[in-house]
Amino acid sequence: MISGLDDRIQEAVKTLAPAKPREFAERQLARNSTMLSRRITGWRKRIDALQKEEFDRMHALIDQRNKAFHVQISPLLESLGRDELTVPMLVHMMNELRERMDTENANLFEPYIGALESLSESIDLEHLANFGMEEVNDLRQELDRLNGLAQLGIAVEIIGHELESYDDMIRAGLDRLPPDIKSGSAAKDIAFGAEGLTEQLRFLSPLKLSGHRPQSWITGEQIFDYIREFFGPKFVRASVSFEATAEFKAFRVYDQPSRLFPVFINLVNNSLYWVGIKEPPRRILLSVNKAKVIVSDTGPGVDEDDVGSLFSLFFTRKLRGGRGVGLYLCRANLAAGGHKISYSRGPSGGPELPGASFVIEFRGAEYAE
Repeated sequence: MISGLDDRIQEAVKTLAPAKPREFAERQLARNSTMLSRRITGWRKRIDALQKEEFDRMHALIDQRNKAFHVQISPLLESLGRDELTVPMLVHMMNELRERMDTENANLFEPYIGALESLSESIDLEHLANFGMEEVNDLRQELDRLNGLAQLGIAVEIIGHELESYDDMIRAGLDRLPPDIKSGSAAKDIAFGAEGLTEQLRFLSPLKLSGHRPQSWITGEQIFDYIREFFGPKFVRASVSFEATAEFKAFRVYDQPSRLFPVFINLVNNSLYWVGIKEPPRRILLSVNKAKVIVSDTGPGVDEDDVGSLFSLFFTRKLRGGRGVGLYLCRANLAAGGHKISYSRGPSGGPELPGASFVIEFRGAEYAE
């Protein structure tokens, strides 16, 4: 419709036949120039305002960054005057602060200068930004696909680790059956079925198993007895003394046995490895200190630099057999019940052993007075 009206206007202009065509054309020129000039003037005012705001902001930022170094060094100079710092210490701290602030300033100002240079070279920043966003969107989609594959691999690894633990539990239970029952067809069918189920679950993982998991009161004595029977042969072969204090045996917590027993299996299995690389005596102790359960050993302990990564997935320092999943699952299983686990960096005055000490805070647990 607009295009048709424009054509009609052009035809009407032809029929005007002004007496002085040049004067008419000059009036039209002036009118169009005024319209363009008015638009450009509006843009110029907007540009001037933005440039002034940006100029003031940048100068304020520069003043702030110029003063920042002096502001942070002043307390150190006062400490030097009070003999709380030595001159070499002050010089070292000053150099570190200078390097850190120089890096921060470079990250702040150099991209800004690059953007101004792009403007001076008439580079279309909007087009460049749109192109960059398209690239980012494509990369984000690719990253999402890679993350999906990574999550799949993590799920397979975790389930494989858990299946091995439960498979060991089933086998240990079958081994403790009386000889006449263990040799029977029913026990053999259970072993065969458990092995087949484990293999199928490994093949079909990741999957989520549904169903009700009962909770009950679990005592420290039950945990101690279970772990002692579970690792009995390993304790003998490695000459490890596995002990529990009376306070540990007396404590109890309400939770799922299938959730808590693997936690202690992973912790004790971890201790078994590390005490095995040291000379006897080799001991693993379950104890209680200040309403917290502690699993400690006489191993070498955890290096201070590794404590922050201790419960991270796939982090391990074992030279053999380490997959970096056990401690991660300990924390995940405990967190599911509202419990917490941490690593103790030093002796707390309790009965724990001098090696590694893992501290568990059980929600709602009951301890002997």
